[in-house]
Amino acid sequence: MISNWATCDLITKLYETNRIHNRIYACVHALLGDDGMIEFVGILGSYPAVSALLNAIKMPPPQGVALPFVKPRST
Repeated sequence: MISNWATCDLITKLYETNRIHNRIYACVHALLGDDGMIEFVGILGSYPAVSALLNAIKMPPPQGVALPFVKPRST
């Protein structure tokens, strides 16, 4: 169970500070190994870029798919 919390902590700290505490890194690294850490952090790094791109070009969801949230009004 500690790996689940460490993974959540890693995501939170990475997005909040762009850093990962050594203790959190060690817990997640023990679970994923070197290759897994590179892949995991790479995915976490690309998510904001893809989100920003899709929002910037106002990409709609696929036809017939409902948004899982209330869409804010445009400003």
